[in-house]
Amino acid sequence: MLAIALSALAAMAFWRTFGGLATLRRDKGRMALAALCLLACVATIHGGGKSPVSPDKPDTPVTPDTPVEPDKPDTPVEPDKPDTPVEPDNPDMPSVPRSLYGETAFAQVADRSAATVWDGVLWRKSGETRSAAGTIQVKVARERRGKAKVTATIAETGRRKLKVAGRVASFDNDASLTASDGRALVLSFGRDALGGSFGDDCEIEGMRNLALSKDASEKKAATADFDALKGVVNVSSPRGLFSFNVKARGKVAVSGVMAGGVKVGGCKAQLVMGEEGMWCAIPVSWAKKGEELSCVVWMRRDGTELAIEGLGDGCRADWKPESLPERLVFSLKGELEAANAEIKTSLLPTSFVFGGGSRWSFDKAGRVKLVSGEIVDTAESANPSGLKLSYAARTGAFKGSFKAYALMGGKLKKYSVAVSGLMVGDKGFGAAAIKRGGNSVPVEIVAE
Repeated sequence: MLAIALSALAAMAFWRTFGGLATLRRDKGRMALAALCLLACVATIHGGGKSPVSPDKPDTPVTPDTPVEPDKPDTPVEPDKPDTPVEPDNPDMPSVPRSLYGETAFAQVADRSAATVWDGVLWRKSGETRSAAGTIQVKVARERRGKAKVTATIAETGRRKLKVAGRVASFDNDASLTASDGRALVLSFGRDALGGSFGDDCEIEGMRNLALSKDASEKKAATADFDALKGVVNVSSPRGLFSFNVKARGKVAVSGVMAGGVKVGGCKAQLVMGEEGMWCAIPVSWAKKGEELSCVVWMRRDGTELAIEGLGDGCRADWKPESLPERLVFSLKGELEAANAEIKTSLLPTSFVFGGGSRWSFDKAGRVKLVSGEIVDTAESANPSGLKLSYAARTGAFKGSFKAYALMGGKLKKYSVAVSGLMVGDKGFGAAAIKRGGNSVPVEIVAE
């Protein structure tokens, strides 16, 4: 509206000033002034002279919503407490690499002035791993004319024994020999340590048997070291149950039973005494009836630690116990089964408590009969199966039997179940086997 009013006023001024076109022509100056006024009006109409538009009033401010308090974090949930720790199958079993000697074992030269005997382990290498492959014994005669005769006996598990002979020079700590099958035997001698290789994949680790030394003081000290480790080491493993009886001068008698039931007997081994502060080893090589036992029992020189290499995971090794609790618990760790019959499980010795110590005792056996088609113990004995075990405190072995009962064709069927096992420390491991027409299950003995 303001723009229109200004335009009208400008027109009126134009006509009043110049009085028409004729007058405008006579007065060019006034015409120029009128043109300027007209241009101002046009500028006002088409330029920045627009009437200012009042800005929209802001909307009535909206009161913001009451701020929502952020969600509080959930009350922290206390993590579940771990279950009561379960004792591992191999408690205190060291995982560090074990060896008979340290890095400086070959710094000193072997003495060739007297005959020596060396015992060792044969290891089969595969990449960074190793496995027990057998045993080796090396005899070196007294040096004569600058050379000494070397005779090595290699018992590689599952193969016939090999004897390899040759000579080693007095100034040389290595002996290179060749076995009858063409494999190279390389022996490296330190003052007391033995190393080397056999073939393409076997390594040798051994020590001089100081108990057979010609030096009286060495022999006496070594004999005392061996005697300090005398005793019985029992082992429970997935491969079976084994006992290692360490005797004088490190002679070891090995016995046991493989998981498949084959008995290990007539097996002899030699404890290899490691350097001071290191480990000692009992390498075992045995094969019979299609079964093989190739392993190494490791023990600290002070007898405080034991470990097993070659019997798989889940091994437990310990000295046979010096004494046992007065109350022990016998448990079956599986379900006994008989062909074409269902065994009466309530009469089996599960979680059965008996007298322990060095002479085990058991309640009197029950009198099991068939009454009105039901199998019952008419004596209501605490020992209906008649479990009875004998314990040999000298070796930690136990054996015995009990009865299992079942119905077969409406008649009472009785089975004899043989039990045998070993106490490995304060815990017993073994097996219960139905002698005819049944299976075998593990058994366990623990303190009450």
